[in-house]
Amino acid sequence: MRVILVCFILLFATCCVFAQSPNGSIRGIVFDQDTKLIVGAEVIVVNDATGVQYVTSTNSEGLYAVENLPPGPYRIQVSKFGFKSIIKPYLILNV
Repeated sequence: MRVILVCFILLFATCCVFAQSPNGSIRGIVFDQDTKLIVGAEVIVVNDATGVQYVTSTNSEGLYAVENLPPGPYRIQVSKFGFKSIIKPYLILNV
């Protein structure tokens, strides 16, 4: 019984260590001035320090997510045909 308890504690402790990450994510929702969701909008997240771009698009609910980003300064550009593009600069991602 004691061996099983020790194994369980060690297994739980190692799971917690592997679950931590030095990276973060940026998530959001895209909608127009009438608060209607915009499906299929292109979202570009740019790391201003490195110039690396991460490209995604909004889903059927207007949501987007960019995962596994290193900490640093970012800007987000959102565009879709028929809509004015928007850029949100000066986003600092802290983990």
